[in-house]
Amino acid sequence: MIKIDLTEYKESKIYFQLFDNIIKEKKISKEIFLQDNDINPSTYRRCKKEECNVGTKIIIKLCELLNYKYLDNNQIDELEQLLNNIYSDMYYKIYKNYDYYVNEIDKYINDNTIIYPVLLLFKCYLLLSTQKNEEYQKNNVLPLYNDLKQYEYFYNESCLKIYHLLYLSFEEEILEKYYIKKYEDASAYFILSFRALNNKKYSECLYFSEKAKEKSIEDYNIQRIIAINNNILASYMELENYEDCLTLSEIQLKVLSSINSDNKILIRGLNNKYMICLLYLKKYDILNKYINENESFDYTKLGIYMTCKYHYNKKEYDELYDSLIKEQNEKHIIFIQQVNELLTNKTKKSLKNIKEIGINVFLYKFFENYAFS
Repeated sequence: MIKIDLTEYKESKIYFQLFDNIIKEKKISKEIFLQDNDINPSTYRRCKKEECNVGTKIIIKLCELLNYKYLDNNQIDELEQLLNNIYSDMYYKIYKNYDYYVNEIDKYINDNTIIYPVLLLFKCYLLLSTQKNEEYQKNNVLPLYNDLKQYEYFYNESCLKIYHLLYLSFEEEILEKYYIKKYEDASAYFILSFRALNNKKYSECLYFSEKAKEKSIEDYNIQRIIAINNNILASYMELENYEDCLTLSEIQLKVLSSINSDNKILIRGLNNKYMICLLYLKKYDILNKYINENESFDYTKLGIYMTCKYHYNKKEYDELYDSLIKEQNEKHIIFIQQVNELLTNKTKKSLKNIKEIGINVFLYKFFENYAFS
């Protein structure tokens, strides 16, 4: 895990380059500004190079002159605790205090606190951790990350570790050193695995997923292991490794059940992978029993159930088809008829119609292989 340490921000040296840039943005002469406010330019330059006793007095005076709030050592300690709590909760995917954290960070920012580049960094990290869709990240988080780049020099070693998580998340091209770097927690490896998955580099995704999983196990981070397993399962499906996908999806379902997960989208997607693997592996008896114990239907599950019955027991299939036609709504009936046509006659037109209705991509791939076999 990453430990946020703000000790350097209790010293004055780290703030001088920040004030250089603040004064530059105001388009005023630094030399004249310092002299007009009884700050010796030579002393200022010396404090910028090395920690000096007078440095803190200069920083406090600059904060007063330029309307920034200076934080004393006790306040820095309080902020450090807040940032560690934020990191820990986001790392372990604990969101009950999320709104509180956002409000606290905004308070510091609105107070014009001089450590504001660090505050903006953690606001960006919080927004990234919401795991909202790609469009949200692009519109709301990416602009903030791009703004943070100008403050990279201001981040100490521990803050840079958070900055690098954002770098890995948002940069289109990543320098090679960040691929081979050893990271302290699972977050970076998870991001690299997710990038690889999105770029269809499935073996690379599995490599980084295993790295992330090792770190998560060390940190007893169950929620992150679940997220990592999702990347692994998606890669297994794409690589047509149905045996390993079946084994892991079964484990994942048991874990979600043991922690009483209420993430319906995650559970539904996992159920689909589990059933489709059984379909590919022709384990119709297990699949038939599993579906009968979980009777709630969407298009994907209907397609799986019908395919299973068709290969498992033709008589039961005919009975199922008749009952579905009687019991389902009009939209489902159209889908049921198209699946039946595909299973019984392997018609290409029915495959096209099924695709237009919309089903799980891996089930469609199964139907595609079946139709052209």
